Amino acid sequence: MGNGNMDADLPTLDWLAGVLATHADTIEKLKATAQFTMPNSSMQALAAQITEGAAQAFGLIGGNYRQMSEAAKTSRNSYEELDTAFAAQLHRYTDGVQPK
Repeated sequence: MGNGNMDADLPTLDWLAGVLATHADTIEKLKATAQFTMPNSSMQALAAQITEGAAQAFGLIGGNYRQMSEAAKTSRNSYEELDTAFAAQLHRYTDGVQPK
């Protein structure tokens, strides 16, 4: 317990990275559509804002999953290294830093 030098289970980390990347791909492809025609209607403008906001949210969530996938692929030396990478991502998320 607390052994930061313990070897990481590489096959499991590869599996985790793949699962997270698949979820990122799926989330980033999600689309929200609001299609109706009410020219000059405030409802139509609101629907457009909701659609845009949903697309941005899906991009943010997908980007976070992608960062977790990358961390699982690159944090190969110890579980502590992976935990540190995930903690750093959580801090970026709670601080409002956008994924790259």
